[in-house]
Amino acid sequence: MVKESTTFVEVCERLGVRPNGITATLIGRYAREYGLDTSHMTGKPKVRLSASRLSWEKVLQAHRIPRRETVSVLRRAMIESGIPYACFDCGNPGEWRGKPLALDIDHINGDQLDNRRENLRFACPNCHRQTSTWGRTIDPFAAVLELVDKHA
Repeated sequence: MVKESTTFVEVCERLGVRPNGITATLIGRYAREYGLDTSHMTGKPKVRLSASRLSWEKVLQAHRIPRRETVSVLRRAMIESGIPYACFDCGNPGEWRGKPLALDIDHINGDQLDNRRENLRFACPNCHRQTSTWGRTIDPFAAVLELVDKHA
């Protein structure tokens, strides 16, 4: 995996973890500890089309990228695809006491990387917290350590 990547951020993406600074740093540290060759890494990420410019058909796919899609990109794609901006359960249109209320994005099957249109819906915070899939997260550092050990 390290051999095929040109940056530590790319390694993070291949491992399926959010490529933030600390994660990339940890991967670099483990690569050195395990004696993995990183001399081919250029440090320059590959240029890719901004997700904010992609059509909703390209964004709303299962496992399009190995990390969570940003909320703003998902929200835009969902609205453009015709999903109404209202809570699926109570019908709240994104307003509370006369003020705007940001609706959550609910992944119906609980897989936060499954962004297919039929797996997404808007939910007000109250209704979202009542769903069986609310708050499911995976510890990214545990995932990194497990994958690094497996591929070392």
